[in-house]
Amino acid sequence: MLHVSGADAEANAGDRSYLVLAKPNVIMNDTRLRGLAVAGSDAAGRKGPHNHAQAARNLKRFLRNAAAGARLIQAEGLDSRSAADISVSLADALEELHRLKRRLDRRIRRGAS
Repeated sequence: MLHVSGADAEANAGDRSYLVLAKPNVIMNDTRLRGLAVAGSDAAGRKGPHNHAQAARNLKRFLRNAAAGARLIQAEGLDSRSAADISVSLADALEELHRLKRRLDRRIRRGAS
């Protein structure tokens, strides 16, 4: 079970609990679980303005953690299979992040006019 706090942690408003099913050999750490909560369907909270704010905060935290993790990886120390796996995952994530950046830039330009 994953419990995700709502936008206002004090009021418990918008809190959600998720049942997460995973294969036995998959490591489900806190970062991966929170990523599932952010990347989920409408049921994961994409519709309300408070949930958008929470998703944005979660994404910012995840990006800081991902950048810190990336600084720790020495590509020369990885075997080719691990390097390829990370490369594919990174390409997928970057594609989504670039798509979001374009939408955010459009939103910024509309707000500036």
